[in-house]
Formats: sequence, structure tokens, C-alpha cells
Amino acid sequence: DLSGLGSQEFGIIVVTEAHEISEQAYRTLKRRCRQKGMPNMILLEGEPPNEGHWLTRLTDPLDPDFDKDIEKWELSTYENWDNLPVAYRGSLEGMPDAWKRKYLFGKPGFIPKGKAFYQGFKEPLHTGWFDWNPDLPLILGWDFGFHHPAVSFHQISNRWYILRELMGSRVTIKKFCDQVQSFININFPNAKIMSYGDPAGLQVNDKSEKSSIHICKEQGFDIKCRPNGPMTGYRARKEIIERRLSTIEDGKPLLQVDNRCKTIIEGFLGGYHYAEENSEKAVTARYEEPFHDDYYSHLMNTTEYVGTNVFKTVERHTSKNKYTQQYRATRPLAANVGFGFKK
Repeated sequence: DLSGLGSQEFGIIVVTEAHEISEQAYRTLKRRCRQKGMPNMILLEGEPPNEGHWLTRLTDPLDPDFDKDIEKWELSTYENWDNLPVAYRGSLEGMPDAWKRKYLFGKPGFIPKGKAFYQGFKEPLHTGWFDWNPDLPLILGWDFGFHHPAVSFHQISNRWYILRELMGSRVTIKKFCDQVQSFININFPNAKIMSYGDPAGLQVNDKSEKSSIHICKEQGFDIKCRPNGPMTGYRARKEIIERRLSTIEDGKPLLQVDNRCKTIIEGFLGGYHYAEENSEKAVTARYEEPFHDDYYSHLMNTTEYVGTNVFKTVERHTSKNKYTQQYRATRPLAANVGFGFKK
């Protein structure tokens, strides 16, 4: 109860399970940790927080909210390995990769709260380290918004590579464009850019006379988008991406993600998920749409916009004589991206 602290002053404060308190609670305690004649120290102890948690923002030197007063220590469970029962060790090492990152290696991560929206993603199979090809266009997927604008960077030949990710935090779209351009100059110099994004970016709100897409165009990013509809909805997105996750050619899937795309990888692993069973959201969506958590959903949406703009969805053909549907996969929209595709 923060209101109960009044004007109290403390010398040393210890917080257990720090990931469970709010940022407001931390900042209030920090102001109160000022007792004269004492070392004035706060010890925050707990399990690694989820990505996007205030603790991850305040301890990231690249984040605008970085708090230089915090010193972060990451402790792996392996440091205590010899003191753990053998059966418990086995249970830890048998956890999904996303869980091991958090509970075994002591890194920020997440615990999925629902069924992963994309079921075909397997981290060892679908991830790796990939260089960009200067001879191919660099495709950007855009998602707009003040809290977490996001861009993912792709290249597509026969295989679809998700190369990098960039997500802003409480930044205007104009400033975010500057961040994107700087990121491109460093990682993809002189790249030929193509951009696809959320059609909601065409809307004008009461805070600006220009749409997000209009502002991006003024900053040098000409973003195309397909209108909302059956060919761009969540069912279509799922078909496009799942088909490439599950198709193997020359021993590798047709969709691969660079290991530097940590948020997208965790999104595939379950950060981007259906609503929890029995929740109001789940009943409303009828399990057809993913839950929007205002973190993983942004970068995952950028990937989906690339998918629905570059590739055609599966076309359904209903037979008059059978109560079944036949599926025919169509080739990618080569004309949209300016280079050919292997059938």
C-alpha cells in the first residue's frame, strides 16, 4: 500500500519476488530510500521477469528508461546444480526452450499463458544466424502505435528469412522512422527497401492531421498495405506462415528466423498465443484470433503483414459432390517484390 509510506525514510530496503511489484512501487521505494547515515541500498530479488517488464526496461542501457542506479546480476541455476536433486535437474532440462531461458539460465523470458498461435515452430529447426543478401530487396513489415511501434526486416527468395527486429517504446512514428533508418544504415547499408504494413496506419486520429503511413512516406518509407478482409485475416495469416514452417526443402524449412530476433522467436514459441481457455477473450474470439498482449503481438503482426502482402493464401474449392474441401497452394506474389520465386 504505497499510500501508507507517508514521509517515512529507509536506509536499506529488501524486496523479494521483485518481478511481482509495479514500477510505481519501485520508484516510490527509491524516493524513500534516503535515511541519513545509512548506505541507502535497495536489493531486488526474484525470478527473471518477462520481456517488456519494467525491470527489463530499467536495466537495459539502450532503453530510454534505463536506470543507471541499478546493478543487475543474472544467476544461472547451474551455479547451484550440485545441490539440486537429480530428478529436479531432469525436470529443468526437459522444459521447453522458452522456459529454460528463464528458469535455467536466469535470462528474461516468458511463460506462455495460452496455446501458441503458430504450432509448427520448433526453435532448433527454424532458427539460425543469417547474413543479408545485398542483391535482394530488404522487406520491412510495419506495425504502428505510440507505445510499441515495430518493424521486422525480411528477405525472401525461395526461402523466407526474418533477419532482424526493432521495437520502439513510447515514441512518435516520426522519431521511430529515424530509428529505423539508423538501424538500416548500420545493418543493411544501401539496401533496396520495400515496406508493407498495417492498413490501420492509413487512419487519421485527433492527434494528427496526417496518418502514420503518410508520415512514414515523408520520412522516406513508402508503405503498401492490403485492405482488411478474408485474404489478410488471421486465418489467412496462419495458413501462409504455418505452410512455410512445415515445408522442408534441402533439409531446411521455408521460413527461418535469425537468432537476433529474440522477441519474434519467443512470440512463435507462445508469447503470441490464443486467449486462455475459459476466459472472456477466448469465448469472444472462439479461439480463432490470437490474444493481443501489447508486446509480442506487435512484432508478430509485422511478420504477418509481410506474409499477406508477399504471398497468396490457400484457395478453397468446395466440391458439389463431397462434403470436403480441397486445398490448392498458390505461388508467391512475385510481382509484388520484384524478383522471381521457385515454384
